[in-house]
Amino acid sequence: MGGQILIFLTIALSLAMVSNVRYAPLPRIGFRTRRGILGLVVNCTILGFGIWSRDIFFFPLGIAYVSYGMLRAAVLGFLERGDEEEDQSFQPPVPRLVRDREPRRPRRRRPPAQGG
Repeated sequence: MGGQILIFLTIALSLAMVSNVRYAPLPRIGFRTRRGILGLVVNCTILGFGIWSRDIFFFPLGIAYVSYGMLRAAVLGFLERGDEEEDQSFQPPVPRLVRDREPRRPRRRRPPAQGG
């Protein structure tokens, strides 16, 4: 039973790796801003738990990371699709305005450089 689940998860992970889903990066580390300090805490926590109990930490973290990326991509895809349908059905096309401008003069060619 456990072997079949592991095979399924391995195949699902390999499909996620070759998909066009953009996953969130780890937070940046810094000391000058709150966001940078939070990034330092998050990265140190991941590193600490990875060293302390890697067998029970990395697998759930990986599953959560992949699930978050897939769910986020699905929600954003549905929102984009809904916006396109709204735009096409409710808004009439707006005519493009063209400014009156003077015709452009043709560019002069530079004379070839003379060596010597």
